[in-house]
Amino acid sequence: MDFEEQTGDVLDDAIYARTRAVEERLDVDILVSDQAWDANLSAIRAQIMSGDDVYDICFNEVKQLVLGFEPGMFVDVNTIDEINLDMPWWNRPAIDSINIGQTIYYLFGDLHLMLYECYSPIVYNRSLAAELGIEDLYDTVIAGDWTLDLMHECMTASTADLNGDTRVDAEDRFGISIHSHIIPSFFTAGDAFLVTMDGDNMPQYDGISDRFLSIYEKLSSGMLSDKSSVFSTSTSGSGSLGNSDESMYNIFLVGRAMFYVDPLGSIKRMRDADFEVGILPLPKFDESQEEYLSHLHGFASAMIIPSTNADLELTGTVLENLCAESYRTVKPVYFDKTLDFKYAKDERSTEMLDIIFENGNFDIGVTYGWGGLSDAIVSAVQAGNSNLMSAVASLESKFIDEMNEAIEAYK
Repeated sequence: MDFEEQTGDVLDDAIYARTRAVEERLDVDILVSDQAWDANLSAIRAQIMSGDDVYDICFNEVKQLVLGFEPGMFVDVNTIDEINLDMPWWNRPAIDSINIGQTIYYLFGDLHLMLYECYSPIVYNRSLAAELGIEDLYDTVIAGDWTLDLMHECMTASTADLNGDTRVDAEDRFGISIHSHIIPSFFTAGDAFLVTMDGDNMPQYDGISDRFLSIYEKLSSGMLSDKSSVFSTSTSGSGSLGNSDESMYNIFLVGRAMFYVDPLGSIKRMRDADFEVGILPLPKFDESQEEYLSHLHGFASAMIIPSTNADLELTGTVLENLCAESYRTVKPVYFDKTLDFKYAKDERSTEMLDIIFENGNFDIGVTYGWGGLSDAIVSAVQAGNSNLMSAVASLESKFIDEMNEAIEAYK
């Protein structure tokens, strides 16, 4: 968010210069208080209950904010004329996909770069793909033909019992390394959601759609349920590659996984790979899908304005200036210096990143976690359960009840 002085790092210094420029322009002092994510919301709640005006704005993981929301806590941004959400420094698709109804409490803009760290791309071993005769997947993406079925084919072609012991273990080569919390991303990428939004931006659940079910069947019938092709922390010998998180990306770094899927902030660690790394958007459901879609994870930092804020006009002016200045001076540095070419050693990665960032959405049913339905679907995928409807039937009424409670809270 800010630095007390310049550090010599190009991104740090861009953030520092951004903040000082706005301070000078508006004759204000901008003070930042860094707190742990679990202490952050508590501090805001305590401020609201006491009626104090300590913090003008707050950032926290959007999943924590929506779970902790109570009526009267936050300011509806629609009431602040100085904030123009139609300007390019605000991420309107992300804002619209997480707020309920016509009120807007949760903001995403270029002031805070964490949102970009929470897009879900795929990295792949381009060297291994070439060795196995797999077509250039960058060309496939541009042609619009990067689909779930093709990704599964690549995974199958990459899977191998390298040590010849006929057992699945961490010495083998896998089609993919993936955490369970990434699995909902494939539904978002395939344009299939648990919840749709009506004309008033109110969530509605109409059951599991045919499209959602088709994607589920692809994932659960082998693509993400085949233990010989999917590396996870339960894979025998995974501990030899480090702790749970480390093993997931280390299997990729040592060249024994074709694909690795994680939020962009984690994938940047791949800059140390000693083979050629490529970056791809998540696959479409099929070739008829018009656009590639990106899933936004619930730990993206959203901005809220506490209801105790005593000067909304000044706050709106400062925020609009900070976001605009970030758009002009910080975001280009982030894209050009922090992402491009440091971990993806091919200039075409820039084109892939543009596609990844073009359409990012939260799945509101996943982020709000209503009824535990999304978690149950993930478990069913991993177990290879062929009957999704029976797996979720007992949770649907709870999902609807909790969704309706949220709708009432945001009215």
